[in-house]
Amino acid sequence: MVLCRQFFGGVVAVTLFSMTGVAQATLHEQPVLNPAPKHFLTLKGRIDPQLKGKIHLQFVQSYVAMNKDCMQYINRFEGVLGHPVKDIVFTPKLDEKGNYSLLIPLDKYVYGRCHWQSSSLGLHLTDSTSHQDFGPEGFIVYGKTSKHIPSYYNYVCQDTVASCRLHIPPGSLAGFSLSAKRSSTQVFNLLSKTSL
Repeated sequence: MVLCRQFFGGVVAVTLFSMTGVAQATLHEQPVLNPAPKHFLTLKGRIDPQLKGKIHLQFVQSYVAMNKDCMQYINRFEGVLGHPVKDIVFTPKLDEKGNYSLLIPLDKYVYGRCHWQSSSLGLHLTDSTSHQDFGPEGFIVYGKTSKHIPSYYNYVCQDTVASCRLHIPPGSLAGFSLSAKRSSTQVFNLLSKTSL
């Protein structure tokens, strides 16, 4: 609808859209769980017992629907569309020595009409006073496999997230890409400064 008004001797045309009249995106379908995932990222490592109860680690796996026909509004007022994303949080379960092993399904959802696939893996570190989100693209993205992938990925911390520093082998990439169509293993450790 276009509204015209006389204003100080001139005509101003104002265009008004109803929220339902703007070009609508197709409502995206909810992802369907894959009954038999075949590809996994195995995360394994150690969280130093000295950090137990002080710093908490979670991994956030993002899955995205890449089909443009499944895009949805990110900002309905401005008409901004984006690909639907589903984030799943994984919390490592530690043994008595602080070791863990975690399986993250890369094909957790059926590819389907919306082309659901793994997008990235982020880190989430928290302590009693703050939190820090290292992702989702601060750690692993999925696509063509990078060269110079680290053989381990360590964060060395004192008592707070702010004290944490990244340590990886020289020549490695801090953020890297892995294939979402092939299983792989990565080592991630959360260590105290005194354990080095």
